[in-house]
Amino acid sequence: MESEPTVFIVDDDPAVRQSLAVQVRSMRLQAEAYESAQHFLDAFDDSRSGCLLLDVRMPGISGLGLLEQFHRNDVHVPAIVMSAYGDVRWS
Repeated sequence: MESEPTVFIVDDDPAVRQSLAVQVRSMRLQAEAYESAQHFLDAFDDSRSGCLLLDVRMPGISGLGLLEQFHRNDVHVPAIVMSAYGDVRWS
């Protein structure tokens, strides 16, 4: 039996995580929130379907670092990347 698609929220700000989870669930979608990219990776199961709602700047592995890691490992998860900063650079 397949699980329902899940929106995986990864953000180091607790208020943002909670707010986004409430908004996603209000649309009758599954949501799981993680405080860091590492916490998300520790729980990640590539057999589950869903998408990422991902903060760019976080301590440890950044949001872009997480996407680069997925790219190197040929892991394909749709992602929406968000930032409160206007100077984000992709290398």
